[in-house]
Amino acid sequence: MQQHQLEWTPERIQIFWDQYTSNEAHAGVYFSRLFGRSLIAYVRRRIHIGTPLDYGCGRGDFLSYLADAGCTELYGVEQSPESRDAVLRRIGSRAAIHLSVEPKPQSADTAFLIEVVEHMDDVALDAAFEQVRRALKSGGHLVITTPNDEDLAANSVLCPECLAVFHVMQHVRSWNATSLRKYAESHGFQTLSIEATILSPHAGIVDRLWRMAKRALGATPNLIYIGRKD
Repeated sequence: MQQHQLEWTPERIQIFWDQYTSNEAHAGVYFSRLFGRSLIAYVRRRIHIGTPLDYGCGRGDFLSYLADAGCTELYGVEQSPESRDAVLRRIGSRAAIHLSVEPKPQSADTAFLIEVVEHMDDVALDAAFEQVRRALKSGGHLVITTPNDEDLAANSVLCPECLAVFHVMQHVRSWNATSLRKYAESHGFQTLSIEATILSPHAGIVDRLWRMAKRALGATPNLIYIGRKD
């Protein structure tokens, strides 16, 4: 038996994330849960969010923060029925919530793809962008976050039983500012901004101090892309 790259089939992806999300020990490490409020503040300084869509909303951490921020109508796309049920419980009566496996056309002012695009192969990525474009109203915005220029090999492990090599968080591609801008623009989005930014799990002065400390310690920022539907 030889070492080989794991092929991430839809079935394997489902098994991986079902196990990951069912482990409550992982609840505190989700990007949206840690940095969702900081991301909302970042985006609001640049665009009007309006009615949001969270594509790949998981258990609804980011949608919950959007409800806290005053959004009264929310859209979420999520494949897992268990996760969709968790979203409904988390949002409760705080906002009108619409969940589906594909977004409703012309339903959202701003679509968020938070730590999603690094998980997708070419077919899934093209499909996601086409769905998001259809979901956005005319002049709507797209917000993407993803690791910045990630070294995939540095975060890969070997299964000692089958000798498959795979990324510990099921990432299959690495993005930088140039590649992300080019891809988004090839799908009909006008780039408004793209930068590598350190977000934080805090607010106010603590937020600023936390980011300053992380930057001084050499923390790796995430890319944040904001574009407009042409």
